[in-house]
Amino acid sequence: MQYQEVINQLQALAKPEAAEGMARFGIKGQTVYGISIPELRNLAKQIGANSELAHQLWSSGIHEARILASLIEVPARVTEAQMGQWAQDFDSWDLCDQCCGNLFDKTPWAYAKAVEWSARPEAEAARVLVELARRDPEIQQHEVGRKPRGCVPRLVRGKGSFEVVHALGAQAPPRNRDSVGIAVDAKHLGAG
Repeated sequence: MQYQEVINQLQALAKPEAAEGMARFGIKGQTVYGISIPELRNLAKQIGANSELAHQLWSSGIHEARILASLIEVPARVTEAQMGQWAQDFDSWDLCDQCCGNLFDKTPWAYAKAVEWSARPEAEAARVLVELARRDPEIQQHEVGRKPRGCVPRLVRGKGSFEVVHALGAQAPPRNRDSVGIAVDAKHLGAG
């Protein structure tokens, strides 16, 4: 399937009312069509693995095209640079979650990127870290992702931040103390 054929199919599946509802939950992007994940997964099955098309779809800036790109990209062909670029392009929590679950956790770079990104203060980096840690027992067993109290004020602002705190606490008993500390810090900062 060619790029323009896929874009035409995405446009045909568009549901403007669903896109409006998605915006209320912080799902945004340059263009959002309101297509459900099951519909995108069905389209991905029709397309099959296609790294070149995945790159074209990602470059489109279309929210659903980027999720579709994460479904059809070949994990073995993903580079560290590509992971970094795609992570920088995340403009909503669901794109981050889908990309991590569909692609990033299947690459040889997942653990290395989780370690690298654990030191970054941006909320997007923390969300990627949490999503990778949810799926990888090796990451869960290490200190990756532990943020000492007082150094996370930027993590606790905006949609999805408390999901990050909850996910940290749900991973393992040692993380529970960290998530409580983050929540306390957030309350003092007026985030909740």
